[in-house]
Amino acid sequence: MVLGASRVARLVAGIERKWTSSRHDIIRVNGEPGLLSWRDGVPDSVTSLAVEDGRIAAIYVVRNPDKLGTLGPALQGWMP
Repeated sequence: MVLGASRVARLVAGIERKWTSSRHDIIRVNGEPGLLSWRDGVPDSVTSLAVEDGRIAAIYVVRNPDKLGTLGPALQGWMP
């Protein structure tokens, strides 16, 4: 578990440096703000944010391809 804004920011920045062919789209996940991340033109992960009192309280990431496939219609509008 990574806690604290600066630690989370460093983690995300480190991951982004390793992905040279990525793209990100802002989406809604279960009614909350989220991010659909693509790698080499294929959906790689969905990140959702739990917001409380205007601040990010938790970050959830799904990378399992089987679970990403269940997004079905939601992804159709986002395919490159």
